[in-house]
Amino acid sequence: HRHQNKSAEVLQAKLSRGDDRARLAEVITSIKGINKGDASTFIDRFGSFEALADATEEELHSCPRIGGKKVRQLQHVFHTPFFS
Repeated sequence: HRHQNKSAEVLQAKLSRGDDRARLAEVITSIKGINKGDASTFIDRFGSFEALADATEEELHSCPRIGGKKVRQLQHVFHTPFFS
């Protein structure tokens, strides 16, 4: 087995990092119009949900394969109050 010579700490660290990325991708893809590829692009570019939510329109537009419609959708989700 490929993991037989790895310590438990090394495997746990990899699992935790993978789980964080998977959870973040799941949250991001819950936004209408955002797919797994988009989520991966955002995670690679911004690294966290907070950084993505704080990104400017220009920063979002600088991401590969992210057009105006997706940028507007993200800006709407992140900057429109749930309750008024």
